[in-house]
Amino acid sequence: MSTTPPDLLQQLAKIVGEAHVLRGASDMAGYLSEPRDLFHGKALAIVRPASTQEVADVLRLCNETCTALVPQGGNT
Repeated sequence: MSTTPPDLLQQLAKIVGEAHVLRGASDMAGYLSEPRDLFHGKALAIVRPASTQEVADVLRLCNETCTALVPQGGNT
C-alpha cells in the first residue's frame, strides 16, 4: 500500500463536501464490519459521494494518488 498524500482527505472533502468524508471511529464503524460481524476492515475515511460525477472524481483522485479503495453499496 502506498503512502497517503497529506492533503488527500482535504481533496476528497472538496469533491464530496466535508460532511461526506467520515473520519471518526464511531462514524465509520457501521461501514467497517459486515452483518455477521465476522470480518472487520480498516479505513482512513469513508467517503460518501452523492452523484456519479462525484464517484468519478473520487475514483480519479484515488487513481492519481495510488490510493486503494473498496466500493461499497448496501453494506455488501
